[in-house]
Amino acid sequence: MGKIAAIIFAAFLILVTFATVQGEDGKISGEISLTGLSKDGKDNDAKLTEYRDIRHGVYGGIDLQYQQDRDHLTFEAKDIGYHTQSYRLEGGRWDSYRLDFKYDEIPHNYTFDAKTPYSGVGSSNLTYSAHPPSTNSDTWSPFDYSVKRRNMDGSFKLDLFKPLYLDVSVNQQKKAGIYPLGVAGTTAGGIASELPTNIDYTTNNMKIDLGYRTRPFSLAVSYLYSQFNNGDGVQNFCNPATVNTAATMDTLFLAPNNSYHKIDIQGGVKLP
Repeated sequence: MGKIAAIIFAAFLILVTFATVQGEDGKISGEISLTGLSKDGKDNDAKLTEYRDIRHGVYGGIDLQYQQDRDHLTFEAKDIGYHTQSYRLEGGRWDSYRLDFKYDEIPHNYTFDAKTPYSGVGSSNLTYSAHPPSTNSDTWSPFDYSVKRRNMDGSFKLDLFKPLYLDVSVNQQKKAGIYPLGVAGTTAGGIASELPTNIDYTTNNMKIDLGYRTRPFSLAVSYLYSQFNNGDGVQNFCNPATVNTAATMDTLFLAPNNSYHKIDIQGGVKLP
């Protein structure tokens, strides 16, 4: 919440500064809302909140706009402090430049209070104290199958030197949590195990567009870079079908790290 709180504070600071500097020429409008919620019942709670964060508390929202001649600024916030929180700060000067920043979260809850004979859930090593593991589920470890997605977008568009233009955008997507994956303990027809797999995916994207647009000519050059990182990249686990120890665990390999580059050139001319 530290970074999110800083964004909120910066947005308010920018709005107040603009209003003070521009005096009566600038105008701030919008609304701030608070909504209280009380939830009752726990049956099938994961399905009820599969893509939502419903709990006792107060949900807050902010929608503020600043307008002064050609300058404009908008700040929006929803579900502040919850797992469905989202923020947007957008502003600029008409026909000159525009800045845009967005952040949002969304959970995916599969099952609450699941149980597993493994210890170390949430790490890259799943173990148990005795081999084979106990079949008494009352001694197993409880956990939640839940994955949270976080998405950040930033963009800058420059139209000041028309017919030249420049667009720069960056994006980061993070996906982290406990996800169910099945593995075979032996060859076909043998036992299978469900692993509470720890995933930590991060994808970073950057795109740059530089172009010249007028009549009858147009030319655009764009560059796209994407990088995927998978944290540890493996899930080590004790296999109940073999006499494994912490030193001889099996390994499940997850999606590999990779990167991608793309350059695109487009042009055109309108014939008479």
